[in-house]
Amino acid sequence: MAMAGQAPFDGYEAYYSTLESTLFKLHTAVQLEPYAVPGTETLGFAGAGETAGRKHRVEVRPGVLSVDGRRVRFKATHAFPGEAANREDLGRGTTAYFAAGWACVAVVAVLHLVDGQDVPAGVSFREYAIKANNAFAPTGALREANFVEPANVYKFSVD
Repeated sequence: MAMAGQAPFDGYEAYYSTLESTLFKLHTAVQLEPYAVPGTETLGFAGAGETAGRKHRVEVRPGVLSVDGRRVRFKATHAFPGEAANREDLGRGTTAYFAAGWACVAVVAVLHLVDGQDVPAGVSFREYAIKANNAFAPTGALREANFVEPANVYKFSVD
């Protein structure tokens, strides 16, 4: 992991690839691409990937999330503690990650602003584990990242 004095990370995937014991590996990441929803003037987003020899597909349309052809009730999804997840968040910029028996549809990071500034100064990474009931449990680990270029939220160093 990059520490003070080392080169900054050039994207979140570069940072995540340094972590041990992660459920979702970067090679499973699929950026969802836009498509025209037939019979409407709306955009949907879809992507396909493979893990452990099994093909997966994620599709997001207004009000609909489907994984491997099965519609996922929004109430059945899990957001990280302290974060809100809304159907409207899914779309452009959505990435899907796959692991055996798991799918993660990720959209945003929680950025923090410094008082009096209009651009975010950094991001906090809280580590979670998945409990037997599929709920998230905080491990207590917290890492702070600082953006090294103003308004570039993809280049950061981790303290």
